[in-house]
Amino acid sequence: MAKIRMVDLSKQYDNQDRKTIDRFNLNIEEQEFVVIVGPSGCGKSTMLRMLAGLESISDGELWMNDKVVNDIPPKDRDIALVFQNYALYPHLSVFDNIAFGLKIRKTPKDQIKKQVEKTADILGLTDYLKHKPKSLSGGQKQRVALGRAIVRNANIFLMDEPLSNLDAKLRTHMREEIMQLHRRLKATTIYVTHDQTEAMTMASKIVILKDGYIQQIGTPKEVYNQPKNIFVAGFIGAPTINFLPGKLSNEEIKLLDGTVVGGVQQPLFHEGDVIIGVRPENMSLTSEQKGIPMSVRFTEMMGADMFVHGEVQGEKWKIRVNPDEDICVGETIYIQLDANKLHVFDPHTEESLYPHKELV
Repeated sequence: MAKIRMVDLSKQYDNQDRKTIDRFNLNIEEQEFVVIVGPSGCGKSTMLRMLAGLESISDGELWMNDKVVNDIPPKDRDIALVFQNYALYPHLSVFDNIAFGLKIRKTPKDQIKKQVEKTADILGLTDYLKHKPKSLSGGQKQRVALGRAIVRNANIFLMDEPLSNLDAKLRTHMREEIMQLHRRLKATTIYVTHDQTEAMTMASKIVILKDGYIQQIGTPKEVYNQPKNIFVAGFIGAPTINFLPGKLSNEEIKLLDGTVVGGVQQPLFHEGDVIIGVRPENMSLTSEQKGIPMSVRFTEMMGADMFVHGEVQGEKWKIRVNPDEDICVGETIYIQLDANKLHVFDPHTEESLYPHKELV
């Protein structure tokens, strides 16, 4: 089993003014499934390559168990890598693709056969061991790539957007398979993605990254319910959160027109301008007398839900409603906010005004 500790890890390329990764601090416990998530270009794949030893570390310390591994070569780090592109050898069979790393390490043939067959059984690839990659589906190719990592019995798995080349239905299926594998193998896993759905459904701990800086670390529930700043609130959650400028006065949260939408959940010692955040599922339809007017621009029928997109006080908003509601484009509906689910942010720092504890 493996514990990982990153202390002020930084990466700066010679041809860049700013650091790609800046003072990255994170503790990963044995058997955790940690997802690093963020938009394209935020540094998440660079971070993973630093862990693997494929990128040098400009500053800071990387600990694996009780040893600093900054200068330890990749082959000696007891890690297994799964990349976005399957990187299979087209001229080799599934068996030989899975066995390739073992052969490089001069593992005895009888042991290779035993380990490959066991891995193929875990991944449902037994019937395909003699096939070449060109005859496999995308999901099967990804299983072979996973098999090549699993067969090594490594203590640490690093996965770099492994599902991004698959269609939506297959991604959902492969997410389930990867989680089942994690529970079975109990390897410490670090998974990089730009897809917040993958992060929310797979992670025991999420690390949200932007421009090389950690924005928040927490469980999926924590980062969703207690976002540290406007970026996290907007990045996590589908459909995205709604924002509206407002005021905080006498511990009451108000819209700019003076409408009171709720009270603070704890004393915030803040008066004046705020940014109010409310998720589409934390609002409901109400009467004209009780509600905030929202002009309807379009609707999205999603089966079990309907999302209504419109405008509230000049800002684009969306609300989740029962799909049986009869709502037409161009009409005005009236909404009320769940006062217990409101987020309030400082408009200058964009930080949440509610304090929160940080996992590290």
